[in-house]
This record gives sequence, C-alpha cells and structure tokens, in this order.
Amino acid sequence: MASYDSDEQLIVAQDKLNLYLKRFLKDRSYYKERLDSIDILNIKDDYEFTNSKNSFKSLIKTILEDIELSEIDSDNENSLNNNINKTRKEIEVEREKIQNEAAKIKEIKEEILIDREKLFIEQEKFNEFKAKLEISDKKLDFQFNAKIHKRNAYI
Repeated sequence: MASYDSDEQLIVAQDKLNLYLKRFLKDRSYYKERLDSIDILNIKDDYEFTNSKNSFKSLIKTILEDIELSEIDSDNENSLNNNINKTRKEIEVEREKIQNEAAKIKEIKEEILIDREKLFIEQEKFNEFKAKLEISDKKLDFQFNAKIHKRNAYI
C-alpha cells in the first residue's frame, strides 16, 4: 500500500486542482469530470497510486495545453481585433476623404451651374444685340435704297 504522505499529496493536489478549476476554468466542466473520476481515496497499492499520479499529470498537461491554446486563440483574436480596428480607421479616413472630395465636387458643380446661368444670360444679351444689329443693318439698307429711289425719282 502507498504511504500516507503520498496519499495526502494526491488529495492536496486534487483539492488545489479543484480550486483552480472553479476559480480560473469555470466553463471547462470536462476537466472537473476527469478530476472527479480519479479515485484517490481507495488506493490500495503502489500501482494504483502511480496510475492516479499519472492521471493527475495527464490532466494537468491537458489543462496547460488548453490554456496555452486559448492564449494563442486570444492572441489571434486580439490580432484580428487590432486588424479590424485598423481597417475600420482606414475606412473612416477614406470615407472622410471621399466625403471631402464629394463636397468639393458639389461646390464645383454649383459653380458650373452658376457659370452656365451666366452664359445663358450672356447669350440672351448677345441675341438681343444681334437682333438690334440686324434691325440697324436693315434700316441702313432701307435708307440707302430710299436715297437711291429718291435720286432716281428726282432725275
């Protein structure tokens, strides 16, 4: 049969592991079940003691690997979150640039519309001037023809 000190060490280890599982690994009931399945109260010989000790070691290794993997996942998640946040900031910067460019384009469009209205007004003025010029030209032609007819009538 195993010595009293060895049995007591397994009980202390089991209690500590139970405490750690409750405190730090709350969502991992699988480990609690495995720990509870190790029967350290009914150890009869050194073989059962060695098996129990090896079960503890195996369980602790599994827990440590799981913790390491969850840290890696956490690091990857943090990295992913950092990338997402960086991308969001880049998108915000680009959105701001696009909005600024859209505002500039809108201003230019308004300026073009104002210039277009000015051109229409100038075109109307030009058409009025052209019509007056044509009237003046006809008036001169009429006066010139009137002089010719007057002179012919006089002769």
